[in-house]
Amino acid sequence: MENLRSQFYTPDPQKRTKEYHLEQSMQAVELLKAASGPDGWKKVDKHKSGCIVYQSTSPATIPSHGDSKFPAFKGEHVIRGFKAQEVFSIIAVRKLWDDWYDEFSNIETYDDATSLMYMVMKGTISSKPRDLSMVERIHIDADGTIYSAACSVDSVKIPRVSGKVRAEVFLAGWVIQPLPSNPPITKITYVIHTDLLNRLPRFIAKRSLAKRAMVIATIETYLKKNGSPTLGGGNTHTNSRPRSLSSQKKDEVPAPNAKARSQVSLAKPQQTTTTPEQRKPEKIPERSPERKRAPSNVSRTAISEPEVRKPLSTKPPSLDSNRSSTTFTPMMVLPHRHSETARKALAMFKVLASSPEDRWRAISSENGFKSYSRVISGAGLPMLRGEGTITGGWTVEQINAAIESSGCRQVWDERFENMSIAETFNHNEYLFHITLRGIGSLTGRDLAGVTIIDRDPLTSALYNVSTSVLDPTIPEDPGRIRAMLELSGWSLRPTFDGQGNTVSVNVTFVIQIDIRGSLPSSVVKSMTSSMTTAVPRLNQFINKSGYPPFASHISGTRLLDTFDPKTGFYELCY
Repeated sequence: MENLRSQFYTPDPQKRTKEYHLEQSMQAVELLKAASGPDGWKKVDKHKSGCIVYQSTSPATIPSHGDSKFPAFKGEHVIRGFKAQEVFSIIAVRKLWDDWYDEFSNIETYDDATSLMYMVMKGTISSKPRDLSMVERIHIDADGTIYSAACSVDSVKIPRVSGKVRAEVFLAGWVIQPLPSNPPITKITYVIHTDLLNRLPRFIAKRSLAKRAMVIATIETYLKKNGSPTLGGGNTHTNSRPRSLSSQKKDEVPAPNAKARSQVSLAKPQQTTTTPEQRKPEKIPERSPERKRAPSNVSRTAISEPEVRKPLSTKPPSLDSNRSSTTFTPMMVLPHRHSETARKALAMFKVLASSPEDRWRAISSENGFKSYSRVISGAGLPMLRGEGTITGGWTVEQINAAIESSGCRQVWDERFENMSIAETFNHNEYLFHITLRGIGSLTGRDLAGVTIIDRDPLTSALYNVSTSVLDPTIPEDPGRIRAMLELSGWSLRPTFDGQGNTVSVNVTFVIQIDIRGSLPSSVVKSMTSSMTTAVPRLNQFINKSGYPPFASHISGTRLLDTFDPKTGFYELCY
């Protein structure tokens, strides 16, 4: 039987090049966008889950697809309770849901969004295994919609393998569209147009492809059974940790509610799934087994339950027991509605935090802690910068936990009243609402903003940066004045000994805030003093009281994350 040839798959040497593959991948994304629309489809089936299957009515439904003898099929379904990036994380790991799957390898990475892929499909009693040589491209629109499109290509790096039939995919792809809702709702569209080159009767082959379009229901079933994947963190390892606030101190008289100490409440625990290493396809060199690549703005996630870091020792920290063995695999995340704002704030903070001292006006210097100011035209308060070194062997993650904990911050930040997490975008970014105490007769303020946490894998530095945003989920409080946080950030830069233990952390804090309204000079002076002494007060707090428990990575959205430094009670619901 003569193999079908399409414009996607050809022995032409020019069409085996990287440039041609990139061109085809971009065209595949455009074809997927066109195919996701309503025109050119007829409804042919419906799954009990509500997933609807459509069949193309003419070759024009997917233009330039070749003279295939089979129509294209499309599945559409809405999955409730899971975000787009969570759904995409499952789709990326085919072995979890794909009954066609046998092997899948990333042969070559072309750019941040495009890869050359090799897939082997399971054989049956009546047919040999099929394999595919494909180029895949992932594209993300400004509204967060994810497009993952693939098509067959010819490559000298993926020769034909004896015993396997080289099938062809004219277009296969996913459209994962977040819908405006809380809890989240995600619309999934799956398009498949392929020729498996088998000898099945036409009507049986069509039925099989129509069934394939219902695979969305399988993914939904997996999500509901196993929960959402972890957003962000790679595997995290910690050998030994100093005492935290949740550990009872020596000679401490137990309080009546001492049972609550060190208690961690985890709502909706997740299962841990370990995926075995896959064998390499026969005679195909230089493969990374079971490694599906993503672009720089797409998260790749592991499936595991959240790890709550809680030190085991009740002794003060020591350098020998505080090896900085906490590692975070850099993760790539999907954009959200405040992504651009957060990243601009992060970039600006890094510039300000590293700018020379002579570009600031010195305010004070005491016990190694310095503070500076910079006049901002038209602002009621100057931009402020504080810096110093926190000793005692605390790691950047432990210090950051004391910065982020609402209960701890109520102790070391005299202006802070409370904070709630309105929405978790991913492991490193979230939307928050903060309330600030009033001063005398001055009305209390509040803030609505986004926080982004960035880690430098080369230096182990951590950056925690926040800025105000307008968001409909956080309306203004009529009893308060909505302040504007232009920028607030912490730079935590560790130094290590010869064994890799954290010796100290150099800290820089920068803040520019518009409190709004007319402020007496005494209030301006009081607030300036409070903000410029944030670093020494944080140093005093953590060396006296320790750090709070914290979750290294969380599946889904934080619903509640509270800690009481007085009782040591920590509660995390997600």
